[in-house]
Amino acid sequence: MRTLRKILAAVSLLAAFPFASALAEDAPAGAAEITFPTQVQLGNIFTLGEKVELEAAVQTGTAVEWTVRDFEDKQVAAGTTPVTDRKARFAPGVDAKGYYLVQLTSKTGRQVHGEAQTSYAVIAPADLAKLSDSKFGVMTHFAQNMPTDILGLMAKAGAVSVRDEQYWGAVEKAKGQYLIPERYQKYMDELKALGLDPLFVASFGNTLYDNQPKIPSYKLAPYSREGYEGYANYCLAVLKHYGPQIRAVEIWNEYNGTFCAGKAAEDRPKHYTEMLRVAYEKIKAARPDVKVLGGATVKIPLPYLEKLFQRGALKYMDAVAVHPYQSPESVEQDVAELVALMKKHNGGKAKPIWATETSYMHDHTTQRVEAASHMVRMFTLLQTQPAVERIYWYLCCDYRKEFARLGLVHSDVDPMGKYTPVATYPAYANLVRRFHRAKFARREATDSRTRVYRFDKPGETLWVCWSTFETAELVLSAGGPVRRVSLVGGDETLAPTGGKIRVPVGETPFYLVAGEGVVTAVAETPRNDEVLADSARDFSGTQGAGGWSYFYYVSNQDGSAPYQPEKVQPMKWLPSPGDWADMWTGPAKWYTISAGGAQPAVLDGAQGWTVLRWTSDTDGPVHLIVKLRRGRNGDGVGCKIFLDGKEIHSKHLPPGATESIDLTPTVHKGSRVDFVVTPGPALDSNHDSATLRATILTPPKT
Repeated sequence: MRTLRKILAAVSLLAAFPFASALAEDAPAGAAEITFPTQVQLGNIFTLGEKVELEAAVQTGTAVEWTVRDFEDKQVAAGTTPVTDRKARFAPGVDAKGYYLVQLTSKTGRQVHGEAQTSYAVIAPADLAKLSDSKFGVMTHFAQNMPTDILGLMAKAGAVSVRDEQYWGAVEKAKGQYLIPERYQKYMDELKALGLDPLFVASFGNTLYDNQPKIPSYKLAPYSREGYEGYANYCLAVLKHYGPQIRAVEIWNEYNGTFCAGKAAEDRPKHYTEMLRVAYEKIKAARPDVKVLGGATVKIPLPYLEKLFQRGALKYMDAVAVHPYQSPESVEQDVAELVALMKKHNGGKAKPIWATETSYMHDHTTQRVEAASHMVRMFTLLQTQPAVERIYWYLCCDYRKEFARLGLVHSDVDPMGKYTPVATYPAYANLVRRFHRAKFARREATDSRTRVYRFDKPGETLWVCWSTFETAELVLSAGGPVRRVSLVGGDETLAPTGGKIRVPVGETPFYLVAGEGVVTAVAETPRNDEVLADSARDFSGTQGAGGWSYFYYVSNQDGSAPYQPEKVQPMKWLPSPGDWADMWTGPAKWYTISAGGAQPAVLDGAQGWTVLRWTSDTDGPVHLIVKLRRGRNGDGVGCKIFLDGKEIHSKHLPPGATESIDLTPTVHKGSRVDFVVTPGPALDSNHDSATLRATILTPPKT
């Protein structure tokens, strides 16, 4: 389901550190000379031990030349296959676990007729019976007519649960009369046949209750006693129809976001809590075995959730459902704060947390491999939090324009072939198997930029490793070999030399797997610089903490007036509009600085700048690295950097632009470095949120 990501785009830190791979898995398929109407295996997805065979339809040409590239963008196979009856079928001979792109060219002699690209993946087999206690599921849209033949590939990946809807308005078309649509029954029957557990999302509104003519049904949240009762009775009707097949129900979806409008939206905490209470009490009276999920929020909106808890909502839920669409590296703190809030309002006890949606919601110009990296980091960090019980990836496959590029696989009509994998599919399959019954042990002591998380399994130790900033090196003290498993499942054995194994760590996560007790210590080769301050890592609700302060500044109409740093004004730490998060806020709506970026404003015909200030506690040269990214909408923003009031950088970022700034100024104790985002000379601050991360390091040692 779509989120309000445009509102809080500044929260994403991943945008500040783009994925480095050059793998272009969504290259244009070219003309219709080569197509993929049939497949040897659905989706070109094979399990280990199966022969990999691919088939293409070729309109013109006597032969097809093909090359295969792996996840590291290395060519691993090439060949030529003759065309027979306008078909070319070949076995590339590369059948190790992993993700592969295949480039095809149809030719007659030296004459080229057309080019195309497809993909395939090789994964380990999945035994769903043995994975029944797994944490991992996927979101589908069968209630919106998504084809159900994708389910076999989800089971093949190892997803044990599927989250989908049974829309209230489709189930109850006359008051008190309930009829399950045939397409709902069909997908539920297929889930049962495959042994997949359904998570029932009870949504959305029904025009039979609390109807407001100008509000579409998917936003029509009930606000009256009759509406609450009607909603609860619909939940009961669905549960009664399917019986024990449904064991969990999520009350509404993203109520704090897009899917609530009109009278209910005038006091969302009040109306959601009442709707939840009535539904919970009726469900528990009839089906005490069903787990009721409350909250159902987009992101982890702590101020909003606290308002729910203050109204007593925690009494009426067995778990809290959230949708952490955000930087993975920020989720640990948000989940920990959510746990603290629950304990505060629930007698010192926290309820379980279900992350019923999470995905990589960025603009569609980025490479799909970024989503695979994001997913592994997000799932890893969610699992470091003991309260998190379930995690669902959004979405099973690309679907329609509004859900494009979010799937584990391409759509059923993609030019690369039906349900062909993107890197996220084998990455998902790999993590499901790696994390099954793994218990989080600790984060290893490393530089703050290096992330190494240890999980223990029966007879095995697992580490998930990546760097948020440049490349590092791990040093393992090992009494035997260690396996390095790539993000998509590729496996290699690392043997110790002199009792040590050295492993480079970059932005792409990977796993280290060893027998219990084989690795006795994990250390990091010291980097040649140190982090003095980081605007994301050190972000705080206290002015001056960690050397960081948060201000606003009013310039003139086009921003040309000389900057006067002594005239900056402190922002206030307040909940954002809509209670999404606590942020530093200026004197205008959405005039903010958050952990991930800033939103400038226009104030009385003048530019309103955001000023993120670092005050130095050191003397000498420092290394400033600033990463920025603008969304695709709006007219762009300005970025300026001032050292003690003197401008040392200035640039306009048009929509969709990214910027990496690398400076080495000399500072003194008490020097002020101001990182400024401006709305630009057009005085239009709409869509002017920008991700911004400023890191201050010591100069590299020579």
